Amino acid sequence: INLDYTVFTEQGLFNVMRVAFAEPDINSLPELESKISQNEKKIICIFENLHNLFIRTIDGFNAIERLLLLMSRTQHKVFWIATCAQYGFEYLDHVIKISKYFNRIVSPGFKNKDDIREIILKRHRMSGYNLTFNVPDDLVKSRKFLSLASDNDRQKNIQEFYFEKLSVLSAGNIRVALFFWLSSIKEIFKDKMIISPELNFDFSFISVLPADILFTFAALIQHENLNEENHALVFNQE
Repeated sequence: INLDYTVFTEQGLFNVMRVAFAEPDINSLPELESKISQNEKKIICIFENLHNLFIRTIDGFNAIERLLLLMSRTQHKVFWIATCAQYGFEYLDHVIKISKYFNRIVSPGFKNKDDIREIILKRHRMSGYNLTFNVPDDLVKSRKFLSLASDNDRQKNIQEFYFEKLSVLSAGNIRVALFFWLSSIKEIFKDKMIISPELNFDFSFISVLPADILFTFAALIQHENLNEENHALVFNQE
């Protein structure tokens, strides 16, 4: 089940589950539970994007809580696997303790710079371009860097410097790391790509944004996506 839009009512969840389990004749979630429990076969259900099953209002958790109840009541017949955006999961765990419904929580964060480097370079190799890193200001006057005998050794040193900085800046988030990697590409030639190791991001603009914009950003981080109607519900607007 790949839920790519927001559903926060029990009826909305029922519509999704009835289609997913190919049960057009049932009329309620209790009927679906009964059907699943009576099934002789055990199945695996992968539910993608749990963060689309709630909205941050007083009654906006009905769908996610009802799904968790369904999962608990059918776990003898269904092996449930679910995915959720990191910040949405952290919010749901704070509000409804969602983690207690799962035997194991797997976080895809990559704190090790070597993991991030391997993922990015493996992705890059598909492009067929050779990589050349510009010399960063921090290394220009470094004795260790200047003592390196060959261009190849210097490039390895710059690459190490770059991915160390990228790992810190992205905080293990591979999507953020890829964003900064793409923004580091300065020039592309016939067979070569030039990378700038100067990774900087100016966060100062956040301090001058009005409060309503910041609250909207926070809601987007928690929900991953909000349309105008859902945004109005979260902030009690027309």
